[in-house]
Amino acid sequence: MQTTPHAARSQLLAIRVGDVRCCIDLDTVEQVVSLMALDALPGAPPCIKGFFNYSGAHVAAIDLAERLTLAPQPAYTLDTSVIVIRMGGDGRRAPTFQDAQFSGLIVDDVYGLIRFQASDASHQNDFKNRQLPFKGTVPTPYGTALWLDLDGVLNLGGALDRPLFDYAPADNLRVAGGAHEDAAL
Repeated sequence: MQTTPHAARSQLLAIRVGDVRCCIDLDTVEQVVSLMALDALPGAPPCIKGFFNYSGAHVAAIDLAERLTLAPQPAYTLDTSVIVIRMGGDGRRAPTFQDAQFSGLIVDDVYGLIRFQASDASHQNDFKNRQLPFKGTVPTPYGTALWLDLDGVLNLGGALDRPLFDYAPADNLRVAGGAHEDAAL
């Protein structure tokens, strides 16, 4: 039996950005690291907090909450997580380190890995029609989450012109009390 791409199972990394649950395609994640010292990047958009050295590559550190027009983290700590994203020019994971373009996404929390079937996603057309940096919403053990479209997130020329929740199709994306409850995967 031949399967279609829509029926394919993949893995997502579940995260929290502000008080919103999100997820990222795992195949684009190089590593999750703790925030390190950032060097200034004059003239960068406000959501770019600086850059850091990752195995010899200069990586821009993007405050994902600020990029999505959510309230940015009030202060970063040594426990602040940065998801190092490895992309190629075609929007997919680069086959080699030398061919990669890296970005670092500053997030509030990393929940863990989830298995996901693309056919379980909802609201894909809502986000696509509005040209938003999301592929849809997905059910996770932590509650419904926004499935991030990293091409849209990393396209800093296309800023969101109003707060995220003016666009969101569902209000059940917020995390109650800004925290999550552990759930079995």
